[in-house]
Amino acid sequence: LGIWIDGWNVKGLLLKERAMVYAEELRVPTICPDCGVAHVPYYELMKASGRQLSLAYQIFPFGAVIGKACERFNNPPLLYWGTELRCLNAMPTLESVKHNQGRKMSAAQAAKFKTQLGVAFMKDRGVPALQRFAAVGMYFTMLIFTMLLTTDNVAEMGVKMFQFVTMIAYSKAVCEVLLPVLCLAIVGALVVGSAIAAKKAAKAAVQPYRISPVIGQVLHGVTIGYALALFLLEADLGLNLGVAAFVGLAVGGALSVLLAMSFYALELCPNCELAGGLIKVFVAGLECVVGARIFTMNLSLTNFYLAMAVLALVLVPGTNLAFRKTMPNPDGSEGPSSLYPLLSTSRIMSGPFGVIGGVY
Repeated sequence: LGIWIDGWNVKGLLLKERAMVYAEELRVPTICPDCGVAHVPYYELMKASGRQLSLAYQIFPFGAVIGKACERFNNPPLLYWGTELRCLNAMPTLESVKHNQGRKMSAAQAAKFKTQLGVAFMKDRGVPALQRFAAVGMYFTMLIFTMLLTTDNVAEMGVKMFQFVTMIAYSKAVCEVLLPVLCLAIVGALVVGSAIAAKKAAKAAVQPYRISPVIGQVLHGVTIGYALALFLLEADLGLNLGVAAFVGLAVGGALSVLLAMSFYALELCPNCELAGGLIKVFVAGLECVVGARIFTMNLSLTNFYLAMAVLALVLVPGTNLAFRKTMPNPDGSEGPSSLYPLLSTSRIMSGPFGVIGGVY
């Protein structure tokens, strides 16, 4: 009934021995990579054995019920439990995909690789499971309709039976012919696409980030400069709006340059990725607290927490993104710095000019 076990019907029907004898007689040229010997497909022997047993069962009264089950449940077999027929438990497509796994993959490459694994697993395990489900469904459909047929409803019920059986047979044919080819085509397309992308990435040099460090400078400089200008106006120091704004933009511009220099120093520090990230978060958090306190000097504590949360949502992720290190080169070496071109050229003034515009 479609269940094959090493110590039972596999050994009793000499399945492995017959497969090797048939391969020798038919001069099968290929060696099974999993079994290490030449043999005809075990599934074909199981299918043929099921048909032979089906004919034998039909000699007995009501033997067609068991006989047809034996025929349908072995096309393909429902279950193999054992280790003698190794290739029946193998997943060749999945293993082939696993050989293409890279040591270091980006998020996009990892997503493509996981998709390849999923499609390969569908081809090796999912599609055969659908075939078995269709075979079982076809058998029970025929059995149920046979019990329901009478001389009165044979015209109507017979049409329905053939419609159901045809639909299931068509689905099984799709699972046997179309889906395996479709899965292999998807895996092949993804493998080829990944190879082309890898070649392009190997040829293309990694470019440093040009805009994000300037955005980070402006974020921090405007936050501190505007907060300082507002504090000077609210503190009754006798300063007018122009003087307070000038002091604020001067301090904010200087801070933007100082932060770029500090983060470049962290970038030069070996094995400081974790510590550098924590320092960036601490600096952004300190600015959030100071800025929120100044912005809500005359407001309630609730407004202070709200302002601090809003600033944190912008400054904390913005700092890590703006001053992040450049991606490594395709060969694994460290990529060029994004902060050095900013600090070593006149582009260093981009941040302070942005701060001036933001504070004013």
